Amino acid sequence: MKVVLHGFKKRQRKSRNPLPLNIRRQPTPMEFHAKPKTKNNVASYSTYGTKRKSAYSIMEDLLNQKTTKVYDTVLDEKGKPKPVLNAQETKLAQQKTKKLQEAFSNWIFDKQEQREELVPRYNRLFNCIRPREFDGSNLIFPNMNATIQLRPHQKDAIAHSLFGGNTLLAHAVGAGKTYEMIASAMEKKRLGICTKSLICVPNHLTEQIGSDFMKLYPTAKILVATKKDFTKAKRQELFGKIATGNYDAVIIGHSQLKMIPMSKERQIATL
Repeated sequence: MKVVLHGFKKRQRKSRNPLPLNIRRQPTPMEFHAKPKTKNNVASYSTYGTKRKSAYSIMEDLLNQKTTKVYDTVLDEKGKPKPVLNAQETKLAQQKTKKLQEAFSNWIFDKQEQREELVPRYNRLFNCIRPREFDGSNLIFPNMNATIQLRPHQKDAIAHSLFGGNTLLAHAVGAGKTYEMIASAMEKKRLGICTKSLICVPNHLTEQIGSDFMKLYPTAKILVATKKDFTKAKRQELFGKIATGNYDAVIIGHSQLKMIPMSKERQIATL
């Protein structure tokens, strides 16, 4: 980044509308700050910026991967100032953002020797990690409904869940994420990776997920929480069942999860 920005600043000094820059990186938290070297610079407030959003402020947004926005300050009902998005000024500033990005891109591809220097450096620093791929073709699923055959991408996703830790099942709707989630829970218990899985879904889907679970694993022992279980009178009873019951999985809704308190010791350990 230091090499790239130095070269960009050098080019700016030679351009017709230079934008003199002082760029400083703050290590903790990681932030970039762009400061002007001169005041009343035409390029800052006209070529690459607006009267409300200077090019230096736009540059900071770009370096810190933020969306450029312009706000007005108004008084609320209690007389306190609050920011309100100015749509017109924001649109103008975002147009300047694209112009600044184009200037940077043009500089990158301006000279052959420049590309030869920057491309290997970028690949070495930022483009050298390839995500691991998981192959689930060798997995077997004891006690699964024999009439249901999982597809290769589902088995791969289950392998990812078993061997890769936290997993995002980012498939399209209808690709079979529910069966992936259920099979992952059952396999983790069978292999001793976990004692029981807590599956948290939107409130209106708890019974549907429970039905799919029994369809895929007819002999599974699961607990599906309903609205009645989270009434004040039955809440503690349900918590006791979740904690002590020998279930393969527990299925609850999002709002129900919020009602389960976290111990002080766990909060301290997490923080």
